[in-house]
Amino acid sequence: MTDTFYSAVGRFHVLSTCNVWLGKKQADAGLALGIWTPTPYAVTLSLWWNGHLDG
Repeated sequence: MTDTFYSAVGRFHVLSTCNVWLGKKQADAGLALGIWTPTPYAVTLSLWWNGHLDG
């Protein structure tokens, strides 16, 4: 088995995924993003929509 799980402090909430956290951190860094980025595609789409990605 290759899975690894780590202990964490806090709680998981289905509407506050790791991608939402990533979006908030990128916004803190000055990148314009969507208000809610719950999936990896939403993060990519938001970066593209706001001109942070080529293509």
